[in-house]
Amino acid sequence: MTATPTRIGFVIEPYRRAVSETPAVAKRHGNLARESTDPLETYFASITDAQIRANERQDILSPDRRRFSFPILDVDVALDLLDADEVVTARFIDEERGIDARMVITDVVIDAEAGSATVKVWG
Repeated sequence: MTATPTRIGFVIEPYRRAVSETPAVAKRHGNLARESTDPLETYFASITDAQIRANERQDILSPDRRRFSFPILDVDVALDLLDADEVVTARFIDEERGIDARMVITDVVIDAEAGSATVKVWG
């Protein structure tokens, strides 16, 4: 790529600024929400790309999310989860907590000796 004055000015900028905020996150998390003028290190070549990613991240983090762990007695099911080519989701139902939601499977631990597995979900 040719080193034009515009390109040189763009490349020597230390970071691209992108901000994504929602009132719901600030209300829910209060002082725990990240409020810093320090830039997060990323590797985006344009401000537009950085803003798109900031908005996507905000969409993921805005809803109230929880993490759960539960046992699976059929190890073959757990092995199938480990063999997946894409992100695996599951419908998690917990009547005691009033939860019926689609969640991402984040962790699968197989205990070969016990013949069981533990799955962690987030969503």
